[in-house]
Order: sequence, then structure tokens, then C-alpha cells
Amino acid sequence: MKRNFIFVFILLLATLSMAKIKFGPCPVDPVINPKTSLLTVDLNPDPVIPGKTVDVTFSGSLNVDIPANSRNDLVAQVAFLDSSDSPIVDPFTTEFCTFGGITCPMKSGTAFKAVHMQVPVPGNLAKGDSIAVAILQDNFIACAGSSPIP
Repeated sequence: MKRNFIFVFILLLATLSMAKIKFGPCPVDPVINPKTSLLTVDLNPDPVIPGKTVDVTFSGSLNVDIPANSRNDLVAQVAFLDSSDSPIVDPFTTEFCTFGGITCPMKSGTAFKAVHMQVPVPGNLAKGDSIAVAILQDNFIACAGSSPIP
């Protein structure tokens, strides 16, 4: 019985030490459009491992129409931010309309899901830093920001 208790305790400790990163609205910023959509974000692996890569799945629906000719100026970004919300490295950026499963033009309210594959995680990412995922075209169209990395 004592052995089972110790095993369960160790398993519980291991689970708590691998807390998942939670996402919510991006931090308040004066350039964020009030119509900014909230993205749902999943990471694999979660939590991220500094110096490795992470697959970032993001989904939602946008509050604006995306025209067919938006290819070059509409981007999805993954940014790693320090505790003062400054980028640790340049954001990982991809044209939004080039993701598999995304078709532009896209009407406002259309649900989508895309994956940023093999995003490099900065080796100096530390506890207390955060991750932001955004869709931008001059201003934020959609965004999600993480809680501090455990």
C-alpha cells in the first residue's frame, strides 16, 4: 500500500511540473483593433522546450472579410516575449493564406484551423516569459497571448 501511495505521489508531482501553457486575449495594446478576434491555441509539445521546436495549432473565426489578394500582407505570427512583453527573437511569420486548409478570400465569421509546424523555440526562453500568436494585416485581426511560462 505504501508503495502505491509513493507511486501515485510521484506521478502527481510529475503531472504538476508539466503544467500546460494557457492562452487568452492578447495584452492590451493601443494598436489592437477593438474587433480583434480571439484565437484558440494548442502547442505540441506543451510545455515548450527551449532550444527545440514546437507545432502551434491556432483556430477561430475572423471578424473581418479577407480578400483574395491578401496573400502578401496578411500574416500569422508566433512571438516569444520576455516578461516585459518585448520579443526575445524576431517573430516566426508565415503568410496566412498559404496554410493548408485556409482559402482566401474568406468571409467574416468563417471558422478556420491552421498549424505553424516546427516553430523554433528560443534557447533563452525562461519561466515568466510568454507566447503570442497573431494574425496581422497592418493591425491585429486575431490574437491570443499565453500566461507566463511555468
